Amino acid sequence: QAAPQASDELQAIDNWLQAQGQQMWLLYDELDAGFGQDYERRKRALEALFVWWIEVHPGLKNITAKILLREDIWDELNFTNKGHFAGRFVQLRWVEDDLWRLVLRQALLTSKTLAEILREKFGVDIEWLDSLETGQLQKVLYPLWGERMGRGNKAYTHNWIRNRITDTQDNRFPRS
Repeated sequence: QAAPQASDELQAIDNWLQAQGQQMWLLYDELDAGFGQDYERRKRALEALFVWWIEVHPGLKNITAKILLREDIWDELNFTNKGHFAGRFVQLRWVEDDLWRLVLRQALLTSKTLAEILREKFGVDIEWLDSLETGQLQKVLYPLWGERMGRGNKAYTHNWIRNRITDTQDNRFPRS
């Protein structure tokens, strides 16, 4: 019901941006949240959002929408002109090394003590994380979470963590 007003407001913002010589990205994220277990309501809302963007975006020259949505949710959506989005999406995938670098980068930036230990023991600094390979990354994480865990310390900690952040399609997503 608010689509006409929202369209007018976006057009006004777009005109202002053009006058200022600026561009803007409008980010939509966490669209899988906020609906609780009402998946049908979420589906209707997302389909309406995409139909609205198909109508609105041709008139916007300085505003670009970036809509972040899980692949499984996108696959369930069915709306007119869904094909307009073909070739306009990027699938984000996390490989194991990226996850370990994310954890290490966050740990190095938030703990001076851990950063000093890792620098002394492994010669690791935040600037060098991108050059480390999988095995090196895993070993550098041992001071943070240990090498092995579980009954009898049989399981490698990095395997345990990787298994818990992997879904049934073998996609990995960082979790707090």
